[in-house]
Amino acid sequence: MDEFEFIDKFLRPLASNPNAHGLTDDGASLPNAPEGKEWRITTDTLVEGVHFRVSDSVIDVAWRSLAVNVSDLVAQLAAPKFYLINISLNPRFSRADFAEGLKLAQKHFGLSLLGGDTTSTRGPVTISITMIGLGVFGQNPLRENAKVGEGVYLLAPSPLGASKAGFEGLPEFIDDFSRPKTCFSYLPDLQRQEISAAVDISDGILQDLGRICEASQVGSAIYLDSLPLALTNHDPLAQITWGEDFGLVITSKKRPMLADVIKIGEVIKGSCVKLINSNGQEIEVIFPGYVHDRHL
Repeated sequence: MDEFEFIDKFLRPLASNPNAHGLTDDGASLPNAPEGKEWRITTDTLVEGVHFRVSDSVIDVAWRSLAVNVSDLVAQLAAPKFYLINISLNPRFSRADFAEGLKLAQKHFGLSLLGGDTTSTRGPVTISITMIGLGVFGQNPLRENAKVGEGVYLLAPSPLGASKAGFEGLPEFIDDFSRPKTCFSYLPDLQRQEISAAVDISDGILQDLGRICEASQVGSAIYLDSLPLALTNHDPLAQITWGEDFGLVITSKKRPMLADVIKIGEVIKGSCVKLINSNGQEIEVIFPGYVHDRHL
């Protein structure tokens, strides 16, 4: 199957919005944002052998490729609407299963394909998604907005380490890796909260919270005993630094009125994240999360 047959048979039916122009052009259009709202955008890439395995379900890989972008938009309090996809596929990767996975995820998240590009490769499959969502103008909890004295809260659809446990084959956590849960279902309630800063925790809660601290020029203290862990009898640091959990870390002056939200610490003066044990002592963390091409 060549790229044009793939587009005609599998991708064109996913481009249901008229702004995609039926994928007959090399560009698409965006409607004007409704009054008081604005478009927000994010992008993410998945590479075979890095983000998923050759043996993983292609349907699940497609779902995952959209879910990780949805998570970034939810952190911007934006409802996902459209996406573009750039893909390099090798001969062994099922086009039909990939399109089926996109179809299922589109329906779940309320998305429509807007365009993109397809290429072939003899190397690893590469999937790059650009996603566009709609948020309320002036309501975007940027990482630079955290203030000393605010609380740090966790909204976690799955316990930390669940994706790691699923990747390692524990049956009760398989779906947490293959079809990661996001905070998408909380979005309407999130949009009604007074949130200063937010970030999704795809690279590990300590590392991603550290990005808020860096952007806001503050520190934070996080209490290990407050963190929900998938496996209580396993190394907690290994679980919270592996990443791929896709919950949200939120800073706010007052506790958000959200089901399942947990207070895990405070924003303090300083410049880094401090992990505190039950004795009030700081725990040394050498690698707080996942970094591509880290030199060890």
